[in-house]
Amino acid sequence: MIAVLSSRTSVCPTCWSLDPAAGAVAEKPKVCGQCGADLKGKKRYRDGDGYLCVDCHKLDKNRRVPCAECQKPTLPENLQPWGPVSICRKCFMDHQRDPKTRVNRKVSTRHFDKHQKKQLIILVSILGAILLFVLISFLAN
Repeated sequence: MIAVLSSRTSVCPTCWSLDPAAGAVAEKPKVCGQCGADLKGKKRYRDGDGYLCVDCHKLDKNRRVPCAECQKPTLPENLQPWGPVSICRKCFMDHQRDPKTRVNRKVSTRHFDKHQKKQLIILVSILGAILLFVLISFLAN
């Protein structure tokens, strides 16, 4: 009987010696799912179907278009027609469950709030400078 510590290391439970024959695990080949290039030891990206090489990943990323509803980048072949627009599968499934309502996802307002705060600080600074200028000119007379 052999105890397995990990997928690559096996140890005999009685003598605790490494068993090289049992530790030999056949690795799944790492090849690009689009061009078939060998990616073992190279930079690669994980895809839903396997791996992509850097070049194929860039091409795949550039092909993506935003969903008309959630704005998530999606491959054109994964878009579903919904009236005059095309939407992703998730939005399509949401519409299939309840076709009368439009799916509303909460949108982050963090960037808007940050910009609004910055504008307020600038306006207060300008107002302070004007008041300081008026005060100095008043005291000079």
